[in-house]
Amino acid sequence: MTDFKSVAIVGLGLIGGSLAKLIRVTFPHVQIYAVDRQSDTLEHALEDTVIDDGVSLIESLPKDIDLAIVCTPIDSVAAIINRIGRFYQSDIVITDVASVKSDILREVDDAIRPVYFPAHPMAGSNQTGYSFSDADLMRGAPFCVMPSDHPKWGVFKSFLNELSFNVVEIDSDRHDDAAAFVSHQSYWLSVCLGALANGQSDDRFDLFKLLAGPGFRSMTRLCGSDSDWGVDVALRNRDHLKHYLTGVRDTLDEVIHAVDSRDSDTLAGLTDNASRFYSRFYDV
Repeated sequence: MTDFKSVAIVGLGLIGGSLAKLIRVTFPHVQIYAVDRQSDTLEHALEDTVIDDGVSLIESLPKDIDLAIVCTPIDSVAAIINRIGRFYQSDIVITDVASVKSDILREVDDAIRPVYFPAHPMAGSNQTGYSFSDADLMRGAPFCVMPSDHPKWGVFKSFLNELSFNVVEIDSDRHDDAAAFVSHQSYWLSVCLGALANGQSDDRFDLFKLLAGPGFRSMTRLCGSDSDWGVDVALRNRDHLKHYLTGVRDTLDEVIHAVDSRDSDTLAGLTDNASRFYSRFYDV
């Protein structure tokens, strides 16, 4: 049971739709509203009985919304948070799912910050849109939240816990650093490999496609993700991302130099180090 009686999802795409579905099955009596510019998306969600009503404007939502979750592209998140905060002069709690936090916090109005709980579920897919949304995409995922002293902070945490999230309390800079390493960097490395492959001659490309196994396909899967998201995280989390991409570049330079000089000891050292990572990370 939750003290939030009504929830508004702003942006009913993959993440917004998945959250709405998870909230629906977990809290069937909570009123779920959605804001989206795509009328067919709202109609689809209404037919699925995932939402109780859908509107195209934030100002068309009921005035007694308890929780608003902003699930729009990163570049629009802060402006929408400010818009909600200015329109709802009440006890509304506002949160979001953007994978960059510090940059957004700087853009949120000071007067609205007390009711804004920055958050980010570490879940997703290379697919986009409501049609690919699924409650199981969210269930059990880590959910990063920036702690607050607001009276409803405990209600918000309990809400996330009951949704089966693994709640991780973390400050915005530490979150952005970790997200750069495990998420944003992974996307851009996949983009680099995909762009390199796409630049080959047609004959070579066709041969690569014929011979590629699960390893190559796993490494390039992410480059099919939303490119607007990729550009947004690169520009909004640039310092952390640049730091780790520079580390990758330095390691690649080390590999290239070792291959060129037939330095088997350096190559073996790198593979040993990576094997130790694999054992630690995957508990094997």
